[in-house]
Amino acid sequence: MKNIVRIIRGRIKSAAVTAGKIVRASVLGLTDEQVDQVELMFGHGFSAVPPDDSECIAVQFGHRTIVISGADRRIVPDMETGDVCVHSSTGQYIILKNSGGIDIRTEQNVTVYAAQIRLGDNTLLPNVNGVVVPSCMCSYAGAHLQGSTTVMAKG
Repeated sequence: MKNIVRIIRGRIKSAAVTAGKIVRASVLGLTDEQVDQVELMFGHGFSAVPPDDSECIAVQFGHRTIVISGADRRIVPDMETGDVCVHSSTGQYIILKNSGGIDIRTEQNVTVYAAQIRLGDNTLLPNVNGVVVPSCMCSYAGAHLQGSTTVMAKG
């Protein structure tokens, strides 16, 4: 008897983290076949709970099905050839630019847990009261702004 392997292209109907920190989903195939309690597996160091109606590719072998790729093309930030991006379903992103830069976008605070923070040649040693960096060269819309930045430590 041969082991049969099927590739299923479909949509994630719903996904959630279960006990044991495993992401499981209900997958609806293009032929309206639904498979429940499907484990999502991504590359080492990456985890995600895709939004409902995300596209997916699943592999089914025997009675086991595993989602090996999931994507929501409705929310991909603008990128150029060679860019690499990590993004959320709410529009936040980090883009490693092929040109060498890094773009970070969020409408919320950015929290960094670190013993030291380096900004260029400056090393900041965060404490519980926060650290002020005077005369930080910041830019907005391509224009340099003279001002200060506060870096708050999180314990």
